[in-house]
Amino acid sequence: MEILLFFFPSFLHAWLIGDISFTKTPEDMATKNFSQGISLFKEERVAEAFVYLKEKLNLYPKSAYLHLYIGKCHYYFENYEEALKSFDMALRYDSTILDLYTYKAYCHYHLEQWEEAHFQLKKASRFLLEKNEEILGLINDVEKRTLHVFSK
Repeated sequence: MEILLFFFPSFLHAWLIGDISFTKTPEDMATKNFSQGISLFKEERVAEAFVYLKEKLNLYPKSAYLHLYIGKCHYYFENYEEALKSFDMALRYDSTILDLYTYKAYCHYHLEQWEEAHFQLKKASRFLLEKNEEILGLINDVEKRTLHVFSK
């Protein structure tokens, strides 16, 4: 009974201030501190999103989703080397974000790093479980390119 007297007010307080929600996903909870930057990115105001997210990096340096969206901004601007650095940093903090493997594969593909692109595409394909036609097409393209490179 004493436990209820302690936990119920704490639960009620947390729920009222918004720390507990029954409808939010883990991604929503992980991105709530910089959701404005994600909204800017989704509205294709990528330069504004990039500045906003970089400012938040000082406050949340270990946020995998923050590094993911910074990497997506770099990718949007075709700065693939920096995007890879951001994606690698995000993977250090959370290896369960599926977008990371796909974007890493795309970066390696654009940098013509065929073996690494092939590896990341295969990994992304395994994680996505269902057949993704775009990824399967890229895997075939990379396999053709690697055969062409090694046949020279």
